[in-house]
Amino acid sequence: MISFFYTQTYTLDDTASEPLLSHTRIYITADKYDVPLLKRLARENYKKVTLEKFDENLFLFIDSLRMIYDETPESDKGLRDVAIKAARDNLGDLMETEAFVELLKENPDISVDILKVASQPALETGQPAAPPQLPHSSYIFYPSSNYSAAQYFYDINNDPYGPLHPLPPPSIHRFFQQ
Repeated sequence: MISFFYTQTYTLDDTASEPLLSHTRIYITADKYDVPLLKRLARENYKKVTLEKFDENLFLFIDSLRMIYDETPESDKGLRDVAIKAARDNLGDLMETEAFVELLKENPDISVDILKVASQPALETGQPAAPPQLPHSSYIFYPSSNYSAAQYFYDINNDPYGPLHPLPPPSIHRFFQQ
């Protein structure tokens, strides 16, 4: 940390076997001694490792996530946000590990934060969040549109998934009564 004050940067040895844990410890230390530039640098280095070498550091990521939630205040979202976005992006691989599932059981705040980030629009790509997918497109009936009963029956009978229901939805009954 002393070298950081002279050089305004830090580097890990090429032989460092736990880069995520090292960057997490540096972030926590910088928070303790109120060194915002070092915190930002540790956060960026942590993000870089999660983007480039996540598969190699899967179990170290789980340990670093535990350390982040145990040793940083809830109000400090700097490293938490980076870690949660990395967890969201690699959730399939993480959920296959027993250690991650146990971590979620031990600390439900992690689960809540992952769900919050997963439910937000993808701001990084500029794309809105995908709408929920319904199993059958013919399920929704709009009586105010120019959608005829004949078109409705054609759609449900030609649905690649097969007819949705033996009877049409209740809204179609009102359509026939008009």
